[in-house]
Amino acid sequence: MSVQLIRILSRALSWLPLRANQSLGMALGRFAWLQNGKLRRITEVNIRLCYPKTTDEERRELARRSLIETGRQLTECAWIWHRPIQQIEKKIVEIRGNSWLDEAQQMSKTLKKMGFKFTGPMVCMSLMQAVGVVNHHVQGCHLAPE
Repeated sequence: MSVQLIRILSRALSWLPLRANQSLGMALGRFAWLQNGKLRRITEVNIRLCYPKTTDEERRELARRSLIETGRQLTECAWIWHRPIQQIEKKIVEIRGNSWLDEAQQMSKTLKKMGFKFTGPMVCMSLMQAVGVVNHHVQGCHLAPE
């Protein structure tokens, strides 16, 4: 019963225009914030643990924005799942990090030729991030390059 209900809601959300879909998702996120329930408390605890040096007001604002964005992302997923790929590709603005992925794939192929096992592109990308060759953090993240 619940799976069928989720499918119906997902399909209904996909019929909305993207802007209306996003607005509805943001409203769901605001509602989750105003409910002061378990989801809000978990978000606030996670933000407090991740950003211990920020003030209480900054953490509250970050948690509020996080819930709003989570609601928006939730409804966007339904829109994306039920649209043709050509329509989705028109909405993509920028693809970042593609050159890093190409390098990781090339490294993987080279290591496999040398006899290494279990060295797929994900392992190579993780290695490149761990040793500092790649810094994929976006502006605003505390780990982003300055």
